[in-house]
Amino acid sequence: VEDRLDLGDVVVVGGLRYDWYHTRASRPFATDTAGNTYPFPRVSTMPGFDPASPTAHYVRDQSHGYLSPHVQVSFPVTDRTNFRLSYSHQVQAPDFGLLLGGINIDLGNTNTNQVFGSDLDFGKTIAFEFGIRHAFSDDMVLDVAAYNKDNLSNAAGRLVSRFDPLRENNQNIRVMTNADFGNTRGVDVRLDRRFGNFFNGTVSYTYQQSKNTGSDPDTYLDFGSRVLNQVSGGNQPPPQAVLPTDFNRPHTLAAAASLTFPNDWNEGRTIGSIFENVGVFATFRYTSGTPYTPCAPGVGDEDVISGENCNNFFPEPLNSSRLPSFKSLDLRLTKGFALGGLDLTGYVEARNLLNFKNIIQVFTTTNDVVNARERD
Repeated sequence: VEDRLDLGDVVVVGGLRYDWYHTRASRPFATDTAGNTYPFPRVSTMPGFDPASPTAHYVRDQSHGYLSPHVQVSFPVTDRTNFRLSYSHQVQAPDFGLLLGGINIDLGNTNTNQVFGSDLDFGKTIAFEFGIRHAFSDDMVLDVAAYNKDNLSNAAGRLVSRFDPLRENNQNIRVMTNADFGNTRGVDVRLDRRFGNFFNGTVSYTYQQSKNTGSDPDTYLDFGSRVLNQVSGGNQPPPQAVLPTDFNRPHTLAAAASLTFPNDWNEGRTIGSIFENVGVFATFRYTSGTPYTPCAPGVGDEDVISGENCNNFFPEPLNSSRLPSFKSLDLRLTKGFALGGLDLTGYVEARNLLNFKNIIQVFTTTNDVVNARERD
């Protein structure tokens, strides 16, 4: 539901969105000595299991609903400058693989490395943005925007201690929860420039920081849960402070340009017959490299490459190193022509025209593409 309100030069748009989902799945539940029920992955090995009624101890998932408000405000500051502001709540239903994974697997037929899904709630985002757009002329426009997104209750695998009704002690099992949280904030600057009817160009720069307690639902299970806590001697507890995500790129510079000649350009002249219906399109991108977690040499992690987790020892925090920057220049040349009553377009395309060298993975023990121990 959305409505627009015009108050003179001020435009206000507000609305509400309702999201609802229900897995309609059932899960095995156990009962502790105090009579409390809780989900626990035992089916045929659950005390009191009745083969004639194998799902007697199952409980159906609950439904989930969320009402998300949003509001947008815009107004002119001058005849060439406009200001905008927006605030919204957004939700996303979790992946059904995370909800239903291992739902019918009995702990007695697997081990504690098995990850069990659960009745997850929505992942939630609270977004805020404000921006200014200024037209220097009809052919040149500058847009600046700043934004902040708080990510709440993201899906996250955790080691959860629950009472095992068969063994009558606590067991650590890997379960999906809504425990991850984080933040993304940044500034976008964009300049659009046009020269006549032939050339259009755009240059943009983005500064962005993306941090979270996990880059994906498996981050803690693959990283933190396998680290030995030097204080307690057990598994490292889940992170309570946000760290750079796997896809965090602080700086991005991008440019796009197009030069097009119409069908009747310099009609009747040789140069016109060559360049009419010709288009030249170029795109350039420079961005920071993605982060990765370095590993210690000499402990058997020499074969680990960036994007993977250390096998034996984590000498530094998660994603504390970064790959070199990424650069690319692409070019596309098109030519339109008529053939047998058909209008056709031919093109030539060049990717990474200047042959930039981009490193997309390194050995985490050497921080380089070379590792003497991995030579054939």
